[in-house]
Amino acid sequence: GDPMLGRKSQAIVHRNAVQDSAASAALDALMQSLEACTPEVGEGEGSDSDNSDGCGEVWGNSGAEFTDEKAVARHMKLMRRSIMWHIGSSKVRELLRGVAVVSKQESDIAFHQHDPIDSVMLLVHGEVVEKHGDKQLRRLRADGRRLEVLDIWAYLSRKGTEGCGEHSCTAKVVSKDALFFFFSKQNLVEFCAWTDAEDLVRTAMVSAPFSQLRTFSLVEDSRV
Repeated sequence: GDPMLGRKSQAIVHRNAVQDSAASAALDALMQSLEACTPEVGEGEGSDSDNSDGCGEVWGNSGAEFTDEKAVARHMKLMRRSIMWHIGSSKVRELLRGVAVVSKQESDIAFHQHDPIDSVMLLVHGEVVEKHGDKQLRRLRADGRRLEVLDIWAYLSRKGTEGCGEHSCTAKVVSKDALFFFFSKQNLVEFCAWTDAEDLVRTAMVSAPFSQLRTFSLVEDSRV
């Protein structure tokens, strides 16, 4: 692959690691506030093994680059509220072993329009505006009860078409702060056997019921 892209991904992961402590503390607080809530998503594929969150196959994840099993179990409860849940609980568990929990502040940019797609970012808590040039496309809000995929349309571009493999918009945090799940392309390919980030998102969307597709993809979207 492109060595520059690889270095960029590693730099992003390293930068996110600096924020891990504060982000994890914020996530803990969010989870405590949601303890009594019933998941809104997760009645589809993979729900048969939900009662054993975090108790699936344990593979070499004792290193610093992997998430520990207790955190995986905690994150599973949130992922039930995401369209990603429809790839199946065992695959979600694999994803979470390589996830980075990232916090950003108001006015921070998650990515710019035309940046290469080298990750999948899920908004866990906060508010993000997606803009194409000067035009606002979507305003995403998440409070832990539902997770949103940033720039979800970009992952659906057909290979070989203009704009394929790059972000279709700039994503900017407009709330005081925001929490994200960050899945790097490197981890998706090397540890989870996905072809690329687009492959993951497309599979989730194909597997999700149509009613939930509308809920996740049409939130204040000017393109629809």
